[in-house]
Amino acid sequence: MSQSILWQLQYEYYQAQGINAWGQGQTPSYITSNSFIARQYAEVVFGFFRDLHRKGIAQARVYLFEPGAGSGQFAFLFLKALAKACEVAAFPVPEFCYIISDFAERNVQFWESHPQLQPFLDRGQIDFAVFDAGKDTTIKLRHTGKEIKAGSLQTPLIVLANYFFDSIPQDLFYISQGKIEEALPSLTVEGAARHPNPVKLLKSIQMEFEFRETASKYYPESAYNDILRYYQEILEEGWLLFPAPAFRMLDRLQSWTNSGLLLLTGDKGVQTLAELKGMEMPEIILHGGFSLTVNYHAFHQYVSANQGLGMMPAHLNPYLNVHCFLFQEDAETFQELRNAFASTIGEFGPDDFFILKKVIQSRIPKMKWKQIMATIRQSHYDTRVFQKLLPRMRKLVIGLQAWERESMLATAAKVWEQYYPISSGDSLAIDLGQLSFVLDDFASAKTYLQHALKTVAGSVEIFFTLALCFDQLEDYVAAEKYL
Repeated sequence: MSQSILWQLQYEYYQAQGINAWGQGQTPSYITSNSFIARQYAEVVFGFFRDLHRKGIAQARVYLFEPGAGSGQFAFLFLKALAKACEVAAFPVPEFCYIISDFAERNVQFWESHPQLQPFLDRGQIDFAVFDAGKDTTIKLRHTGKEIKAGSLQTPLIVLANYFFDSIPQDLFYISQGKIEEALPSLTVEGAARHPNPVKLLKSIQMEFEFRETASKYYPESAYNDILRYYQEILEEGWLLFPAPAFRMLDRLQSWTNSGLLLLTGDKGVQTLAELKGMEMPEIILHGGFSLTVNYHAFHQYVSANQGLGMMPAHLNPYLNVHCFLFQEDAETFQELRNAFASTIGEFGPDDFFILKKVIQSRIPKMKWKQIMATIRQSHYDTRVFQKLLPRMRKLVIGLQAWERESMLATAAKVWEQYYPISSGDSLAIDLGQLSFVLDDFASAKTYLQHALKTVAGSVEIFFTLALCFDQLEDYVAAEKYL
């Protein structure tokens, strides 16, 4: 299945759409691009940094690598969270550089020009690269010009991959009574129409499968065949997705360094053998492009074959499964990493946060001020959570005491620190400006609204509010400019 033309259509879709795939809401990304998940990933990586320091490994720059980074929002939020952790570290934090990559050139250009990423670029903590997960063996960093290839790195490589493995090629098999067959998709376009637009074409495709008995050495890689044979022996009947292309990418990334690799990844997927038993035909989920379930159980088999360690939450998650894989012969001794994962993602992870957020949203109209503030803090000042709560906050402003108003303004400022606009229609600056105005913080309201005018067309309401702000600040000349 990994050789199907279906994946070429996926490739063409993301090439054609570029950042619009996320900016226009076609591709879901919130669950993997919010302040909560970024904070948890940062805590896990920071735990890994502590292990590297304890073991005396981090003597050179540590590279973090994100394939298929999409809008770049996760990278921004992660770096913000990691920077805060490093500021109060009780040990020398290693120098690090976050490589944000994608196969779509338009996405790379978007990141290069994004003002929110510029401070990290100035500090040498971020760089950009074009990377095709299906074939590339090297990358060249756009800012420094450094080429990373086999044997280039002296420290472990940290790979962060969210909503990624569900969107790259996989193989599909059917197992029955000890026999395993490859499922080969046959695609037809609904009706007689042929759509040059990959979005329309994907929506009109119908798929059927032909089956071909699988040879004992199906893959050139013996380790992959061993895992496939394991499933053939232990599963009685059902469908099996097998992420061989993902394993090949990880093999190539491991060649970049002789010091091991840490993979932190979140996707919708299965993680236990019980979930795989009797598995029905995988559903292809359309959302602009398309995605499939990820077989994380196979990832754990793969890391074990590489003498590594896999970590996962003890409970199953309906929306997002986050797993941590350490490819190190002494992986068991990375105790700080293991503790960090267990105490964050292992206890209450991004999926739990997403579920709780949905519950809270249904109760917003009745929420009190202290409940709203606690929710925003619990989200680590996530912009989406804040904007969902904003209408209720406006209704509560009149009855707030002075200290409560100050607390709300301080909270708004922390939310602003998480701001990463993807499309020109983002309204956070306007929302914060209007809230600050009704809270009588005219200086902040002015700053937010002037920032909004850089990306959105001015409205009568914005201009009039700005005029009132300058009037209250006794800058009457500036006030007249907006009237």
